[in-house]
Amino acid sequence: MHTRQTDWMAIIQAERIEQIEQIERALNTSVILAKLNADGTFAQVNDFFCTISKYIASELIGAPYTLLQSGFHQSNFYPTIRRTLEQGELWTGDICHRAKDGTLYWTKTTFVPILKDGTLEHIMTIQTDVTDVKNIDVLKQVAYYDDLTKLPNFRKFKMDFSELQHASKPFPHMCSLMLFSLKDYKLKVKRFGLSNAQTFLQEVAKRLQQISEQFDYDVFKLEEEQFLIFLPHSYRPKDYEQVIHEIYRLFNQPIFIQGHYFKAEPIIGIIHYPEHAKTLDLLLDRLALTSSYAEKQSDRKVAVYHTQMEEEHKYFLLLESALRRALQRDELELHYQPKIDLKSRQVEGVEALTRWYDKNFKHVPPNVFIPLAERRGFINNLGEWSLQVAAERAKFWNAKLDQNLTVAVNISPTHFMQPNFLDQLFQVLEKTKVDPRHLQIEITEDVVMEKSEQMNATLKAISNVGISLAIDDFGTGYSSFGMLNTFPIDSLKIDRSFVTDIPHDAKKASILEVMIKLGHALQLDVVIEGIENKDELSVLQPFAPEFAQGYYFSKPLPAKELEIFIQKK
Repeated sequence: MHTRQTDWMAIIQAERIEQIEQIERALNTSVILAKLNADGTFAQVNDFFCTISKYIASELIGAPYTLLQSGFHQSNFYPTIRRTLEQGELWTGDICHRAKDGTLYWTKTTFVPILKDGTLEHIMTIQTDVTDVKNIDVLKQVAYYDDLTKLPNFRKFKMDFSELQHASKPFPHMCSLMLFSLKDYKLKVKRFGLSNAQTFLQEVAKRLQQISEQFDYDVFKLEEEQFLIFLPHSYRPKDYEQVIHEIYRLFNQPIFIQGHYFKAEPIIGIIHYPEHAKTLDLLLDRLALTSSYAEKQSDRKVAVYHTQMEEEHKYFLLLESALRRALQRDELELHYQPKIDLKSRQVEGVEALTRWYDKNFKHVPPNVFIPLAERRGFINNLGEWSLQVAAERAKFWNAKLDQNLTVAVNISPTHFMQPNFLDQLFQVLEKTKVDPRHLQIEITEDVVMEKSEQMNATLKAISNVGISLAIDDFGTGYSSFGMLNTFPIDSLKIDRSFVTDIPHDAKKASILEVMIKLGHALQLDVVIEGIENKDELSVLQPFAPEFAQGYYFSKPLPAKELEIFIQKK
């Protein structure tokens, strides 16, 4: 009886051993197991761990777990896991590993801490292979999301828009689209380099996402600096105007990156579906047209599509062709506005201003054709022409009129930051033989505010040859007097907005007085722009600015008329 019972026990025990071996074989083929020492080195690994990592057991035992580190995770990833385990807590998550042959694989991983007397003694890790699932996720991420900003891309927008259209049949779903772009983004890339410009775009994306959470819209990343804002439930003015207001409020604050202040100036085109277009292709074409129209606005660069834009688009195409021809045929003209010395009331200098008369378009205002040249990429040609003509005129006048007359030329930020700007300037000096002291370069304060090495070098090179430098339209941007002290600036031209209505605005007068005093403290000449009448001059004259310009003294004059004006003075 005892022998028979022993036989049965042996049979049962053998079956259990076989079951355990089967379980072990199953685990070895489906579950990735390892035991780690307290310092994170391998103590034991199962067969599947070796198979998936492509290391043999002897290569892993004693090696640190970070041997499998892929570089996919952030630098604090593994230290965070370590801190969790030392606190006696489980850690579960997805980890990307690098196998011995360099291939990447993903595992759903659980780390189990084994403590002794409250101290980490061993770590058990149980993992399952999820590489296929993760690869599908990665492919989706690549296909439908922008790598830089992590926003959904245009492909994702088309899919979402198509789903909305099909879900809304038989009646179309009314909604709005905004094309959001940034003024002068390409110029920022040239000034600060691609890396800083990309960081700038990431910050822009964060701000748009922040607003999207407030207004329940979707934002998609398009080409370069363009974003598409999809308002699936907003098509009335009161809906999208709130969004625009918040965009401008948030983007009014500069973005600070690596010691530079980046001014993000939004350009927003708006179109409604299906009111303005019934197909996606036409919708996008007209949205791009609306954005181009918005860019032309002088103040807030926002536009809603209307049919008249089609005609205006044709008009500007014709205007662009005419302007290019005018440059080639030397049909543009410089007029000169006198800069008056307020003590002697004599003409101390002039500002050269480009004027254009076309037989078809008649007198085209500078605020129309200069932005057009900037948008269409030939502002450099226009700027080079202005420098050439102004330098020739400066040399002629100072020889003929026998006086120390400075001719100032406005240089577009786009032109000023071109790598070949200095070469163009020095070629003009060489060709015309003008005395550099009789030339002045006027740039906007935004150029100075964005402190790049290229800009600093350009300013110093200009100053070193004897050409004076002036900040035009001062007070309209973000610059500070303290910053001006670090650059070779000679003159401040205070924007006319500080002068308008000054006889009736005591606060504006006080601001102007402070600006003039601070300019003098920095040993800069101060020019007040836009003096229109005697009352304005009477209010500001006690503040002792050196110079003034404006229609009260003279409008911009053709060269011959200016000579007569100077001789009368």
